[in-house]
Amino acid sequence: MSEKNYITKKNKYLPKLADWLKARGSDDKMIPFSCEFEQKLFDMSDEDAAKYCEENATRSAMPRIIKTGYHALQLVHFFTAGADEVRGWTVKKETPAPKAAGTIHTDFEKNFIAGERRPRETLTPREGGRGGPRGKQHACVPPTCVCLLACAPNRWWCSRGVPLR
Repeated sequence: MSEKNYITKKNKYLPKLADWLKARGSDDKMIPFSCEFEQKLFDMSDEDAAKYCEENATRSAMPRIIKTGYHALQLVHFFTAGADEVRGWTVKKETPAPKAAGTIHTDFEKNFIAGERRPRETLTPREGGRGGPRGKQHACVPPTCVCLLACAPNRWWCSRGVPLR
């Protein structure tokens, strides 16, 4: 849809499309979107984009599209944190811990020991808090932190995963 239609939230096809979705008995979500508007925001600095959205009493549809897509595909993501970097990983919801660890590195899946559930605020594997070992059948369900323990010859790895909502 055009930028003008997106900002005014008026388009002659939106009600027809909504009626069509209802007639199908579908609970699919309809998210109005303007490529023109999103491109304009993308080309602006963060401050200018926020100001432009405030002036026009609207906001980007991208966060909603991403969250809805993740939900529809039943995906969750988690982060691993090391001394020098933080990385994000995506897995299917309810993925067993060894398989989730395998997305980081195949050795993690092959040599998986246990998944240890920790409170979200806990970023190191052995700091206090509730939790404890969950074993190989632990499923990745947000918003928990899971310390994935795996071993290899002469090495121990611990990767802290923090799934988002």
